[in-house]
Amino acid sequence: MLQKLILPLIFYVCLQSLCYGQESILKEPEQLIPPPHHVLHDFVQGQKMIWTSPLQIRSHDLYWLIPLIGATAVTLNNDIYISDSIDPSNHGLNVSHGISKIGSGPATFGTAGGLYLLGKISNHDHLASAGLHSVEALLQSAVVVQALKLASGRERPDTGEFEGKFWQSGTSFPSGHSAAIWTLATSLSGEYPHNQWLKWGSYAVATTVAVSRVTGEKHFVSDVVVGSTIGFLIGRMTVKMHHPGDPDKASSSLIPLFEPKHKSYGMMMAFRW
Repeated sequence: MLQKLILPLIFYVCLQSLCYGQESILKEPEQLIPPPHHVLHDFVQGQKMIWTSPLQIRSHDLYWLIPLIGATAVTLNNDIYISDSIDPSNHGLNVSHGISKIGSGPATFGTAGGLYLLGKISNHDHLASAGLHSVEALLQSAVVVQALKLASGRERPDTGEFEGKFWQSGTSFPSGHSAAIWTLATSLSGEYPHNQWLKWGSYAVATTVAVSRVTGEKHFVSDVVVGSTIGFLIGRMTVKMHHPGDPDKASSSLIPLFEPKHKSYGMMMAFRW
């Protein structure tokens, strides 16, 4: 009987990106590329902002948190059904696995690092800073994703009893590839906000990679949704850390969920800006 009740929350981890309105400090070209000790400082500040964010949640956030909790619960409830309905051919699996490599660590870090080097070689400060900030964002995202993978321990769709059970020493939740590619896409599009081709092109690539993780039977839908949202939010947070001046506040929260029917645990990422 207790299995049909919503259990007490076992753990509560929140991500919240707070952007404060203030004048931009990026006034001189030489300030676009900070010295190494500033890079380390920014990374530490970003991690502090992420993991101390539960303190920033207020009662008025319930107006958007509650509906999103319900929506994400539906996704968790249908994870197994969606996964079972996907029966791709060997060719389809190979295509999905090939596409998903775009979101791998070597590909995303290589792209960001390559942009930084290209900017330095060509004396293009903005390109170099965009690459450097993207590397920072990817590192921020990687730390969060790995922490959540260790905490959730969810089995992948092709392992165990194919039910995506949590706390089984798995690495399915959240999707690291989805988080990485969305982090890179959001970071780069944020560095060049007026380039609509870059913005929507990068988002299209990120979406394709995220979908390929499901069709390639490497992740459940909720893994990809949460991973993608983590990437989007951390990419956005990193851009606003380096380009302050937006008076709007952006916030996000990662909330644990329990789905009693399949005895599944998960998390929902909610965001507001």
